[in-house]
Amino acid sequence: QISKMSYGRRAYFEYYSLEHSAYREKVRYYEENQDKIGLLDPEEKIELDIDYCLSLFEVGRYQRFLQKIDPVIEDVIYENIFEYMSERIYESLLFKKSACYYNLAQYKEAEKILIQLVRLDKNHKEASTLLALCKRKSARDLFVMFKAMAIVTLFMAISITFARIILIEPFYDQYLE
Repeated sequence: QISKMSYGRRAYFEYYSLEHSAYREKVRYYEENQDKIGLLDPEEKIELDIDYCLSLFEVGRYQRFLQKIDPVIEDVIYENIFEYMSERIYESLLFKKSACYYNLAQYKEAEKILIQLVRLDKNHKEASTLLALCKRKSARDLFVMFKAMAIVTLFMAISITFARIILIEPFYDQYLE
């Protein structure tokens, strides 16, 4: 038990020996050493999980971030973690989750989270700005859909007219006889 604990502890110190802004190296180290990280104390593991998720966000691996973030948010709530690196971690993780949805063009999902985030903190300017962008993109998606339907309808009308003029009318008189 003690050797397993020191094995995990070594992974903890190796992870934090990496440069703070070396996000790619942190992601690589975490993914290559998940067995060691699994041996850590719950507090240390949560800390590494939070930092790993933040690193995923920084390198732009949004889909992976979304896969990993929900259990981390649950741990933050369950363990009553209010701040991480002098940042309000719960709000920060929710904002980053919504930003991932936005970057993956899932505007409705991002909007749901941002509405809740603005309800928590009405002065959260980034959340308000991103919420406005999501609403604008959602409205634009609806406009694009209607525009596409109008173009399809126009092409159908043109093709029917073309078929009538080229194919039907020249042979119509022959058909009547």
